[in-house]
Amino acid sequence: MLRDFVSSSCIIFQKFLDSNFVPADWRIANVTPIFKKGDQSLPCNYRPVSLTSVVCKAMESVIKDCLLLSFR
Repeated sequence: MLRDFVSSSCIIFQKFLDSNFVPADWRIANVTPIFKKGDQSLPCNYRPVSLTSVVCKAMESVIKDCLLLSFR
């Protein structure tokens, strides 16, 4: 079952890469400010956290690994 998922994912990722297509949902990030410390009224005491598509993160990871292998 996992092998089928990986195989299907690879085919889909390859089609996206071949066509230079990124689904619109993958290009959207929900950014939420998270308080760090200090005065809560100062914007500099917050850091942004981006929530993005899990599938997009998986594809980015595959691409990163492939690039790292090609540089060795």
